[in-house]
Amino acid sequence: MSSDRVISANRLRIGVVLIILWFLPFWLLGPWLAKTLGFSDQESAGVIVTGIIVVVQTIIGLAGAYVTGKEASTIIKSTPRKYLLKTVLSVLKHGTLERS
Repeated sequence: MSSDRVISANRLRIGVVLIILWFLPFWLLGPWLAKTLGFSDQESAGVIVTGIIVVVQTIIGLAGAYVTGKEASTIIKSTPRKYLLKTVLSVLKHGTLERS
């Protein structure tokens, strides 16, 4: 299997980490964080802090999707569907698109 374009395993790995961070429920820490920071009206401050966490987390996830997009599209275009998951995991582990 040959590829016209070199796959950047580091870009792919960074993008995957950012996407994983997008899915972790950090927003649950909003009320606790507001209480810890000592906001006076803790109920509304918890909502504001949670909203800020959600916005920042969404930006991180979208950045991860952008970083991973070109690398993933190259893998998808050059790999039969049957071997796609195995190939993606191999690229994440070894850093090359070549299948043995």
